Amino acid sequence: YYFRAGNYYDKGCYDEAIADYTKAIELGLGKDLLVRAYYWRGWSYGAKGCHDEAIADYTKAIELGLEKDLLVRAYYWRGRSYGLKDCPDEAIADFTRVIVLEPDKSLLAEAYYFRAGNYYDKGCYDEAIADYTKAIELGLEEGLLVLAYFWRGHSYGAKGSLDKAIADFSKVIKLGSDKGLLAEAYYWRGLSYYNKNCPDEAKANLTTAIELGLEDKLLAEAQAVLNQIRSQ
Repeated sequence: YYFRAGNYYDKGCYDEAIADYTKAIELGLGKDLLVRAYYWRGWSYGAKGCHDEAIADYTKAIELGLEKDLLVRAYYWRGRSYGLKDCPDEAIADFTRVIVLEPDKSLLAEAYYFRAGNYYDKGCYDEAIADYTKAIELGLEEGLLVLAYFWRGHSYGAKGSLDKAIADFSKVIKLGSDKGLLAEAYYWRGLSYYNKNCPDEAKANLTTAIELGLEDKLLAEAQAVLNQIRSQ
């Protein structure tokens, strides 16, 4: 059951994997395989969006005594599940454990990135900025790198550090390829320019954001700001 579960997992058949890991646990695996069964069942639950069950299994695996490589990943994935459940304090605690355990550089960078996001959600912008900066320095993979600049830009904007926010949104525009994210970067850079009393730059950025297909809620706000600029 345990090894069949692993093959189901590799195929992305998470319901079947969960069923087999559960049966293997019930039948009485030896400790080494038992702890791995809880870990991989947790991962399977997480892949299905069942975060309460994932957290319970990662916790059980941690309690039973995972080897370091899997232990750090159990804390990482439990932190991800806590974050997706809007439990930022628990997520921050788990990502901090990952950082303390000093995993490989790639996972370390991601731990800083996701801890930053939970700090941001709590309104702890200084801590978020510090963690996004560390994640960027460690070398995030490209997809997360552009998001780190985007959210660090938001964090700077929330603190009123408009020049730094503009610099980060400019980095997103330079690195980004996703049209929706580019539209938002132009929008937020435009608002930053507007708040700096730079109406020409604000107008150019907001116009580009609209042309790129800004989502409806931000579209209405962009048009409102453009109308204010035109009426001045």
